[in-house]
Amino acid sequence: LIHFYKRPSWRTPSPSQCPGCRQSSVVLEHLTAGCVDCRKDQWHSAPPTTHTCIMSLRNILNWSDPALSGLIFGSGLVFLLSLSHFSLLSVVAYFALTLLLFGVVCKLYVHLMGTLKKPCTDPLAKIETIDLAISGENVDSMLSSIVEALNTSVVQLKGLCLVQNYVDSAKFAAALYIATFIGAIFNTLTLLTITWVGMFVVPTVYEKNQTKVDEVLGQVKTQYEAINQKVAAMMPAKATTTEKK
Repeated sequence: LIHFYKRPSWRTPSPSQCPGCRQSSVVLEHLTAGCVDCRKDQWHSAPPTTHTCIMSLRNILNWSDPALSGLIFGSGLVFLLSLSHFSLLSVVAYFALTLLLFGVVCKLYVHLMGTLKKPCTDPLAKIETIDLAISGENVDSMLSSIVEALNTSVVQLKGLCLVQNYVDSAKFAAALYIATFIGAIFNTLTLLTITWVGMFVVPTVYEKNQTKVDEVLGQVKTQYEAINQKVAAMMPAKATTTEKK
């Protein structure tokens, strides 16, 4: 991704790094926002943090940069739709070949413009400056988060299967029953495609209609909590050892 980490926030820029910032008297604004000249070489200074990755992903899903979001959305959609007609190996090979041809065309374009002595910018210049190395600290942090999430999920699944709480187990059974109907209508690839489209459509629709959506969701949440309390009052919260025997 060309601009995925375009706006890193892990390093506080110094006002003395560029002439424009040295002349500015608003130091606080510079420390919070920074300027383009101060952020040119930030990628190599430190690895991106989790907060930076989340903010970058949010900007992509919110179409803050339409060109980048459109490129990612279109590429992912074409990839998923291609899987319905071709094997995974063929799709991956075609995508890799397309990227390779794109790189060759960009280099030929740069050499041609240089031969004609016309000004041009290399489309791959920003990609070449991106450091794709994965640090051990990031891997350890990611593995720790994954293991913690797995342990939490296993404990919750164990409680649901052992009916430690009647209400939660009933909800889990209802969700599985509904999932059987969804699985009968859609296959996994179709669900992935719908999810991919929803990831780029729902955030934009929500931002444009946030007030109305929050109002409707608030009403649904209130009704759900009322029904949940009524159902919980009709059932014991936990299954005791005597009842199990």
